[in-house]
Amino acid sequence: GGVIDNAKELYLQGQEAQVSFRSANPRNNQRIEGTFLSVDQLGPNNRWTTRYVDGDWCTKFAWHSEPNQLGKSIAKITWNVPDDEVEGIYRICHYGTRKLPIREAEILMRSVLDKLGFRGSSFILWAFSSSFGYMWNTLSLNSWEYINFSGCSKGFRVEKLLNAN
Repeated sequence: GGVIDNAKELYLQGQEAQVSFRSANPRNNQRIEGTFLSVDQLGPNNRWTTRYVDGDWCTKFAWHSEPNQLGKSIAKITWNVPDDEVEGIYRICHYGTRKLPIREAEILMRSVLDKLGFRGSSFILWAFSSSFGYMWNTLSLNSWEYINFSGCSKGFRVEKLLNAN
């Protein structure tokens, strides 16, 4: 959810705002009753209010994985600022879910402990696992941990497009 390419300081009505984020495969959680993005406006009470989500025509969510970099991907969010958008301070946020293979973490940990001379150290591995909420005896080869994340751009201004006449 970290920002890679942030928003500019100012957008005029009718312009296109874009922000790129570190992301994860959207198939990890399709957010059927949620959203991958929001465009929020800062209110007079200094609280953010969501104005648009990924189901709105003025927003676009594009995701791609990084070539030759396993597990790294980027989400690019575009907001076509409507011609009649209210002036104010806005931000663009991204929501996602990353997937971690628990079994692979277990294998790596066992390998590290073996190299350190802790052979047969099931108790140490169980203690390590349970401290993260995993039960040693319930892990399976296809276990995954899903972790939600989010990130937001810096705030930026939206102003009226001045008439050239």
